[in-house]
Amino acid sequence: MFRILLVSIALLAGGSFAGKSGGSGQYALGVNLGAAQNGSGFSGLNFRVGQDESLDLIAAWNAGDDGTIIMNGNYLHHVDPILRQIPIRGIVPYVGIGVGIWVNNASGAWLQVPLGLDFRFSNPLEVGLFLAPGIDLIPSTKANMHFGIGFRYWL
Repeated sequence: MFRILLVSIALLAGGSFAGKSGGSGQYALGVNLGAAQNGSGFSGLNFRVGQDESLDLIAAWNAGDDGTIIMNGNYLHHVDPILRQIPIRGIVPYVGIGVGIWVNNASGAWLQVPLGLDFRFSNPLEVGLFLAPGIDLIPSTKANMHFGIGFRYWL
């Protein structure tokens, strides 16, 4: 599982997802804090390539009793900022498509549609809020929801 994540990051790092907005950089590292609709909380590491058309990779874990490991990847399309006021360089909405897997006693996979707002600041910091409605595909088909907050530093 960890090897899959490392290979994915290496492949993405070789690609170019140049953003229209310029700004701080094209690669970001960060942390996500969030939860799923079933009440499970998770913390994760975030790697993002590109600012306007971006690939977003998250490796997360649930520190609760089941020790769930979560990995997902999203393709995100950011639109024009809806607010620009110092120190905020822009509040940037996005929509995307993503896939994910979880591993614990009962592993599975899902598809999701991430929706969010990224708060881009004058410095290389970014804060994002996200809501990702989706559908579990494995082991059974049912609706799901993930949500949370992320903090990123653009390199």
